[in-house]
Amino acid sequence: MEKINYLQFKKSLQAVGKSYFSVNDLKKFYQGSDKNFKVLLSRWHKKEMIFRLIRGYYAFYLSQVDYLHLANEIDPNSYISFEYALYYYNLIDQVPSVVTLATKKRSRTIKAGNLVFEYVRLKSELCFGYDLKEKIYIASPEKALADLFYLLARGKRIAELDTLRLKKINIKKFKEILRHYPHYVFKKAQQALNI
Repeated sequence: MEKINYLQFKKSLQAVGKSYFSVNDLKKFYQGSDKNFKVLLSRWHKKEMIFRLIRGYYAFYLSQVDYLHLANEIDPNSYISFEYALYYYNLIDQVPSVVTLATKKRSRTIKAGNLVFEYVRLKSELCFGYDLKEKIYIASPEKALADLFYLLARGKRIAELDTLRLKKINIKKFKEILRHYPHYVFKKAQQALNI
């Protein structure tokens, strides 16, 4: 019976089109009690029929998880920024070891499957300049760079910007975005980038 339920769950969840699923997603297809549901999840996890990403989120295959979408779903008020967004736009060469996101909530780090998500708190008035691209919220290249300089100027980050492809940055737009930050952030960017 368990195998049939598992195959039904898998087929139903794959039809939804997500590469991972939440406990709430699973409950939509489960008719039994919460107690039995938890036992079922535990069995499937122990048998490696499903893999736990973080509390409340699972996947059938770790290699197929859309981690960037998951990062946004964990904190719907977040957007990908800082080093990871710069890498996404091919503005830096080094692959970040952490997916970095800006959020209005508290700063925190979460290990999810094969990746680490770092949520960095920004003041509400600094959470702008991002769009929905390929189902993820991500800062524009100029905003990601401004967010990074905000952390650099406050001593919260160390970054090598030697390989930054500055020619791909719209300097006028970057300076306009920096006007929303404290003046010391603009000065730090000006010194580092000679703009």
